[in-house]
Amino acid sequence: MTPEARREGLLVQELGGEVVVYDQEQHKAHRLDSVAATVWQNCDGRRDIGDLARVTSAKLNARADESSVELALGQLAQADLLTGYKSRPSEEVNGSRRRLLKVAASAGAIIPVVATIVSPTAARVITHAVD
Repeated sequence: MTPEARREGLLVQELGGEVVVYDQEQHKAHRLDSVAATVWQNCDGRRDIGDLARVTSAKLNARADESSVELALGQLAQADLLTGYKSRPSEEVNGSRRRLLKVAASAGAIIPVVATIVSPTAARVITHAVD
């Protein structure tokens, strides 16, 4: 499986190793920590999960295993930041998340984080005139 990052309809700003992605279509902002950002930036449709783990480990000088990458991909897919990626069933992802957290606690593995907020649109903002 070789995921590809979605690029259309997005505004992207790098901020100190993290990335903020604003989805102009869905009016959502996503903050990608350094792990999720590295995975997303390297999803070129040619790299598989093993390749992404190696690239992420090298760039961050930390241990990123395939479970970390799969967790990042699942979060990125849920945020609609990937094209052509089918995430695993939620039972498997939840099992991987628990397994990853156990490994991270004992071995210092890195954990990706994608935080999403919905922004108000001009059509949703209501203003009141003051008389």
